[in-house]
Amino acid sequence: MREDFPLLSSFGEEAQRFFSAETFARDFSHPQTLKEINQWVGEKTGGQVKKHSRSIGPGEYFSHSECHIF
Repeated sequence: MREDFPLLSSFGEEAQRFFSAETFARDFSHPQTLKEINQWVGEKTGGQVKKHSRSIGPGEYFSHSECHIF
């Protein structure tokens, strides 16, 4: 989630409650953000997915990642 995009706090709470989802606000213009997203995906997949995202465009507001472990 882009830092300057306001969300209702209930969105994160509902995402966690119903989907066990995590939400994070980050500065999408900072190069470290892409590394953080890919690191999170790598951790959640036990290293199975190393690069989920290759870029974040300036007009993007969300980076959506789903990690299902079977």
